Amino acid sequence: MQELQTALESVKVEALTDGLTDLANRRMFEDTMLRRINDAGADKSDLCLVMFDIDLFRRLNETWGHSLGDQVLRYIAAVLRAHAQGDVLAARYGGEEFAMIMPRTNLYLAEALAARVGKAV
Repeated sequence: MQELQTALESVKVEALTDGLTDLANRRMFEDTMLRRINDAGADKSDLCLVMFDIDLFRRLNETWGHSLGDQVLRYIAAVLRAHAQGDVLAARYGGEEFAMIMPRTNLYLAEALAARVGKAV
């Protein structure tokens, strides 16, 4: 029974994780965002969302190949992961789009975090 439970948890994690970057995938992002919106409404707390998009990513792929593009995506995922402290969720929203959900975070702190991520990238 324990093996079955472990296998089920593993499949659940895989279903909610982006295979290339190991960040939360869009499904996990959407589920978490809905839950965080409800939580913030219930306890009247702050909630911020930061979206990141890699400019000219298609041109990078066309010029240098998808292998390099994948490396860039994994690098950016690592930067986001390093900056996602506590209950901040870093996710690959799609293609070259990423997001960070920041519960109980005001706009000032969210902007500062976004600036640190941008500088690191």
